[in-house]
Amino acid sequence: MLNHNKEHDLFLKIMEVGHIPMFFLSPELMIDKVSPYISNLFNIPHEKIIDQYYPNFCENYHLKDLVSPHLTTLKTCPKKVIEQAEIIPIKNDILNSYHIHWQLFSVLGEGEKIIGYALLGKDITTIYEQQMYLENIISCLPGSIYWKDRQGVYLGCNEVVVRMAGVNSSADIIGKTDFDLCWSNTAEGVTKDEQEIMNSGIAKELTPLFCCIS
Repeated sequence: MLNHNKEHDLFLKIMEVGHIPMFFLSPELMIDKVSPYISNLFNIPHEKIIDQYYPNFCENYHLKDLVSPHLTTLKTCPKKVIEQAEIIPIKNDILNSYHIHWQLFSVLGEGEKIIGYALLGKDITTIYEQQMYLENIISCLPGSIYWKDRQGVYLGCNEVVVRMAGVNSSADIIGKTDFDLCWSNTAEGVTKDEQEIMNSGIAKELTPLFCCIS
């Protein structure tokens, strides 16, 4: 949510000079403004993007429409921020695609009336490529390998852990904790061990996970 005041003015100034993927849309989803990043990404003059109907722009450039499916939600909850990821199929001498993480939110005017929508993106292409490189290395290593944040939420794992959990892919594990998986009966011990390791910085043998599949 963005209020149509100093925050809105600051947003537009950042859009004009920042190397950040940004769209500013009217309530009817006409493209009012875009950042230089967007013009450079598609190699299209700024003035040829402005006043296009956003869903048509997406269709013409084989993009995912990140706004239309969420209009009902935003109108019902105008202060909600919707997080989305997108792969933009741009071909050049270096990359075949860009990976963008988007935040979609309403722009509110007087009386909290919706006067537009904003898409604020973050280019995560380098992070994505590093992640893929890391996962390729990990896939070649024996044994169960996984990584979590400090709250015990899974951020990734190898195929051994996927098979142990009895799920289809690492996507079914990412975002969950041990309490959400089939070895929840040992989750308390694993969590305790991991907290001790993080606090002490000293390695130790973890409580074994219960394998769901033999």
